[in-house]
Amino acid sequence: MSKKKRQQNREQKKREELKRWLPDWKRVKTFLGTHWLGLLGILVPLIAAFVIYYFTVAEPDIRVTEWVKVEETDNRLNDGISETYCKVILRFKNFSSKAGYVDRVEFNPASLSPSISVKVLDVDKVRIGWREERDILMRFILTKDIRSIAHEEPDGPMTVNLTIKAYDNTGKLILNMRDTSQTGRLQVDINKRTIQRLRPLDGTP
Repeated sequence: MSKKKRQQNREQKKREELKRWLPDWKRVKTFLGTHWLGLLGILVPLIAAFVIYYFTVAEPDIRVTEWVKVEETDNRLNDGISETYCKVILRFKNFSSKAGYVDRVEFNPASLSPSISVKVLDVDKVRIGWREERDILMRFILTKDIRSIAHEEPDGPMTVNLTIKAYDNTGKLILNMRDTSQTGRLQVDINKRTIQRLRPLDGTP
């Protein structure tokens, strides 16, 4: 048998084997034409149940996966009042089939001193779909009355620790960075004009 003939036989066997695995589309078409009403009766309730669940029960499940950037962008001093402009970029991932976004964040001083206040300027409200990761930019101003801080703690370090909270579009708390032993906080150094993340005590990156 020639080489060409053997090659043709092999190709013929492959086609026959492939036909055995593929469905008979004529039979499939006949089956659907005969039982379409019954199949429709099964599919419609399933689709309706999924739609109802998606719009009434399902919620986004957005979590922080990585600290991307923490930096000071500007610092202004006027008559003893210091304004530090900062930006924080965190990477969030949505583990739910329901899309959502980071709606609101809070940067709160760990100290209750009235000489320190924080104002959030903006938050990127970017839609995060299922299994998507997005870098979310947050900008805020830290205002400090340096003279009052120096009076309250004359021998203390000129630093401010901030805790962070973030909420999704449903109002659910999705980030609560209060305890340094768990997730870390931010520390603003007034003298050095720097902002950094305090690492958790357990060594988590």
